[in-house]
Amino acid sequence: MSLGYGTSHYYKKAKNIKADLFICHQELATYIGTKLIKAGFKVAFDLEDWYSEDLLPAARAERPINLLQTTESVALNKGVFCITTSKALAKKLSQTYKCPIPTAVYNVFPSPDVDLNKPKGFSNPLKLFWFSQTIGTGRGLEQFINISKGFKNSVEIHLLGNITPQYKELLNSILPAQHKLYFHELVEESKLAAKIASFDIGLALELDSPMSRNYTITNKFFQYIQSGLPVIASETAGQIEGFEQFKPGYLLPQQPLAMDISKLEQWLNNATALQTARGKAIEMAGIFNWENESKKLLNSINEALEK
Repeated sequence: MSLGYGTSHYYKKAKNIKADLFICHQELATYIGTKLIKAGFKVAFDLEDWYSEDLLPAARAERPINLLQTTESVALNKGVFCITTSKALAKKLSQTYKCPIPTAVYNVFPSPDVDLNKPKGFSNPLKLFWFSQTIGTGRGLEQFINISKGFKNSVEIHLLGNITPQYKELLNSILPAQHKLYFHELVEESKLAAKIASFDIGLALELDSPMSRNYTITNKFFQYIQSGLPVIASETAGQIEGFEQFKPGYLLPQQPLAMDISKLEQWLNNATALQTARGKAIEMAGIFNWENESKKLLNSINEALEK
């Protein structure tokens, strides 16, 4: 099975459970969910990514794209409900597959144990933070470091995650002399919010390709604001959506001109603007958290069970 191993085993296991409602997440489970629908079960789907559009062209050649597209079409048209990570992605999936618009349940976490009301100043130089399980290419890091060549004032760029020696060497080789680059090892999930809060600004750097990356809003965007950090976010369809109401930082074009880089530097050097953005981030965190977003999921489940 090109989407994973043990398809028949998991399918039989699921059938034997005879659940009132199955909720399928990730590619293999989504495929199994479409088989469960054919067997007469009630199935919903959690599409955290646009699976058939989640890889760069070089990697797509080895992926079962047609199977993924067929699986997505069945899930979106025949599932009792579908949820996904942004309104932008929900709308795009609906247009592509001629299906009802999925419910957007943002990829947020329970409100962390971080005192967001405690006054906080900004460091000099500013400490900019980015994290992921893996630090690697295709995440906008090289692009941002190149942009930072235009900053007159120094900044610190802090990266947390697993990284290869080769990629670490690459990043250090392109780092402008006026800045410093620091690497941090992974921390326990329970300690991540406090770790994030120890920095000044979160970097939500994303490329607008592949399409899945363009339309989703990643968890790190929300984890920054939930820890009280203003955000520098790459301009993607998903992150534009995240900025629409609150503007918790600075939205950076994918191909920034000299004027855009100058405006970003002015913003970084404006303590009042940074504090305003921090206030907006904290205000946004009061709305975009799991305590609120979980209600959407529970409502969808209740409606599905009542049908």
